[in-house]
Amino acid sequence: MYEEGEYSKSLKDKRTFHFALYWILYRPTEKLLSTIFIPPLYSKYLSFIGAKIGKHVFFGGRNTIADPCVTEIGEKTLIGGGATIMGHLGEEKLIIRKVTIGKNCLIGAETLIMPGVTMQDNVVLGGKSLVTKNKLLRKGKMYGGVPAEKIDRN
Repeated sequence: MYEEGEYSKSLKDKRTFHFALYWILYRPTEKLLSTIFIPPLYSKYLSFIGAKIGKHVFFGGRNTIADPCVTEIGEKTLIGGGATIMGHLGEEKLIIRKVTIGKNCLIGAETLIMPGVTMQDNVVLGGKSLVTKNKLLRKGKMYGGVPAEKIDRN
């Protein structure tokens, strides 16, 4: 497993090497499981390889949890099909940040959540939204769009 931080993109960096090795081992299994998708099995697999998954989390299918070891999802959260949750980003360096999703959240289909995002409890994120890195989605609010912004529910 690997940890949060900023690392050189070189495989000579021990932590970058661990990241690459983890991906090489994790990604093919994750892709296979997504083709024979069984939601409880997928949650158990993610937990087994390092994700913190609460009770009664439901994945809608074809999801990509790119970095389980830096992903935390609270109980009773629903994640729509085709959603992608990324804990890493390659810029000048390899950036790895934890993604935290609270309890009772609803994440729409085909969304992209980037590293460092924190979704507090009871957040609704509209489908096909992009949550940019290090963003805080506040408790009980609704967000949507590219990039995701708060939606006023008047």
